[in-house]
Amino acid sequence: MQDSLQIELSIARTAQSYNLLPYESKAIPQSHPARLAAIAKIFGLTVKPVHIARVLELGCASGGNLIPMALNYPEAKFVGIDVSPKQIAAGLERIGKLGLKNLELQCKSFSDLGAEAGQFDYIICHGVFSWVPRALQDAIFELCQKHLSLEGIAYISYNVLPGWRMLQPLRDAFSAALPNGVIGAARVQEAAQLLSFLSVASPSNGVYTQSLTAMAEKLQKFSVAYVAHEYLEETNDPCLFRDFAERAAGFGLGFLSECEIQTMIVDHYGTSVADEIRRRSAGDAIATEQLLDLVSGRTFRQTLLVHNVRSKEIVRDLAPECLNGLHLNADVGMHLDVEGQEVKLTLVDGQAFWIKSEAMHKALLKFISRLPATSSLENLLQTVSDAEDVKRGFRNLMLAGAVVPSTQSVRASYPAPAMPKAGKMAKADAEAGANVTTNLKHEPVSLEPATCFLLRHMDGEHDQSELIATLIEEFRCGRIILYEDGKTASTPEEAVSFVRQNAADLIDSLAKGALLEF
Repeated sequence: MQDSLQIELSIARTAQSYNLLPYESKAIPQSHPARLAAIAKIFGLTVKPVHIARVLELGCASGGNLIPMALNYPEAKFVGIDVSPKQIAAGLERIGKLGLKNLELQCKSFSDLGAEAGQFDYIICHGVFSWVPRALQDAIFELCQKHLSLEGIAYISYNVLPGWRMLQPLRDAFSAALPNGVIGAARVQEAAQLLSFLSVASPSNGVYTQSLTAMAEKLQKFSVAYVAHEYLEETNDPCLFRDFAERAAGFGLGFLSECEIQTMIVDHYGTSVADEIRRRSAGDAIATEQLLDLVSGRTFRQTLLVHNVRSKEIVRDLAPECLNGLHLNADVGMHLDVEGQEVKLTLVDGQAFWIKSEAMHKALLKFISRLPATSSLENLLQTVSDAEDVKRGFRNLMLAGAVVPSTQSVRASYPAPAMPKAGKMAKADAEAGANVTTNLKHEPVSLEPATCFLLRHMDGEHDQSELIATLIEEFRCGRIILYEDGKTASTPEEAVSFVRQNAADLIDSLAKGALLEF
């Protein structure tokens, strides 16, 4: 009875905290069911097709992750649960304006989800598990046990040890020194001031001081809401991966994979480290993952779980054929360079790969030319001479994190066509004057007044010259301001010249950002 009361009080305090400082509710690309389904298929499991699936999100905030899914998959069913009345109300208002009938948001604790809710093919729990008491963590596992369909996948993110232990001194300092009566944004401001003081006042130049200085710089880049809920909540309970997996197993749930498969590849750490990990783990997936946490010092995991009865069906050899039937994507900006007799693939982050196969070179040219749209492996194989080389090459790029698999295609248009057409979500958000939208790859993208204006008018019936002419008029009248190197036009003539010089690049950036469809 006492435990039940404590849980109820904790839920009430959490609801108050998120009402005061609502989390920015936006798309979480790695949680999209099409990506989860692709990972399951890569490991040899069958899954429910996303377009007819039932999807549940725990801690959905105002639905920023679910709303784009519901808009794009009208035959699927979506349910979101959150304890913050303020965020649920905001989400319901947005759903009403969009006219969505396949998404329901409920203001309740997930511990209150009853049997009448039925089963779900995908359960998403992002940014919740580590921030609730142990009893509610068990409630998450129990919910997945009861409400996950037989072929379902559960996605749970959480902070992990021992890596997160390096951040614990910061949380301890805030807990020890911040006044109890200060809450919300004021508490975050107090925390920033304290951290700034500590980073200067700490007398030594040792690990502790270096950590404080680094964190003071890092926190300046985060939103107020993120700092409040990551470092200042009453509960932040990181755990060892081994313990997480053991507790999940107690509820009939087995480890499938991490959402980012590249983090599971022991060979990334070199031959000697990989051999030692394999020796110590003796081929056990849980032991391998725990050792990888010890080696990498990672602080955060995004783990996929399935019913234990399916564990024996999992195929972990990740043969080149594992990508058959899937769609592949990557960041716009990767490029190929011919250097002598060799070809180099360079990613946006500077990481490079040498391409030895002529067939792979040809397939990559086609793949890159279609970005940010996806390419199916079958399409890439149509005109190559060595299919095995291409399968192996894209499998290796996927294992390196350079290529992202999905069960669904992305029909993004780049470069921008003569008659641009905005994606449904981008156009709706632009019309609402939103600051952030979701692109066709289910990624959050910031919006400015000029991009909002263009997206509102990109209906596939106006060519680029018409769009630019209309934008010039808006700019001339002062309803939109464009900046270049901190400067803007001061006369109507300068306005016309300024827009003509920049509008094409602006339209191109919308296409590159996967906001235009074909």
